[in-house]
Amino acid sequence: MSEWFLKEAEKFLDEARECGVNAFTITGGEPMLHRNFMDILTGIYERGMYVEEINTNGYFLRQGVLDQMKERGIRPLMKISFDGIGHHDWLRGRKGAEEDAIRAIRLCRANDFPVMIQTNVHRHNLDTLLETAKAYGQLGVWKCASSAHRRPQGGRKCR
Repeated sequence: MSEWFLKEAEKFLDEARECGVNAFTITGGEPMLHRNFMDILTGIYERGMYVEEINTNGYFLRQGVLDQMKERGIRPLMKISFDGIGHHDWLRGRKGAEEDAIRAIRLCRANDFPVMIQTNVHRHNLDTLLETAKAYGQLGVWKCASSAHRRPQGGRKCR
């Protein structure tokens, strides 16, 4: 699906309210890339609904975004992707991704936003998980969720 225009998003929010929807999880790709991200969040609250959580890689999370959210009474659970100390850059394919994610976690916690980390667990980052979990605790992370990737039982080995 291509990016929505603001009018389309507003129509969707009106329909959601009429159907009795009261809460949203905002996902992406990266939802903060949308040029009307804050307008859409505001529109949800103006219609008497709320945002339960936002899934983000943290790259576009800045103090100004959090300030705007706080001013509007928007304090969702921030679910930030992080795949392991010393491993995150490799999995995300971008140097500095780990640093950006840690910066976003710290920024959210400094602004009293709850943070949950989402981790992809696989054979290449297993040896980093204990160190990573300890770091989550030191960063004030509220919760961690992981998804493990494994070969289906009885299936042949994928190459």
